[in-house]
Amino acid sequence: MIENPTTSMLTLDDVAARLKVGKSSVEEWVASGELGSFKKGGRRRVSEQSLNEFVLAHTFKPRRPDWLTRELEEQFWNKIREVARQEFASEAQRPRDRLAPAQLEKAA
Repeated sequence: MIENPTTSMLTLDDVAARLKVGKSSVEEWVASGELGSFKKGGRRRVSEQSLNEFVLAHTFKPRRPDWLTRELEEQFWNKIREVARQEFASEAQRPRDRLAPAQLEKAA
């Protein structure tokens, strides 16, 4: 991956310290292409953006429980959306009785 060298640059030691891993792990990720890097002044550098993308790609994502089918999850989110729409609609229909006392005096 070719990086834009104008962004914040980190050495491999910096990356290892931030991720609390050994430098050899960082070197392996760079060699495999998992972690984008570039050379500057004969030293390997990693951009902040590349590091953030790497971390996001390797963040643990919990597995869906066996009992939670896609259909059940879809029903759940549809119900959440329906309730949110109802709340929004009822909020829009309420009279403007929520004015502050100073605003009520001006309206009168």
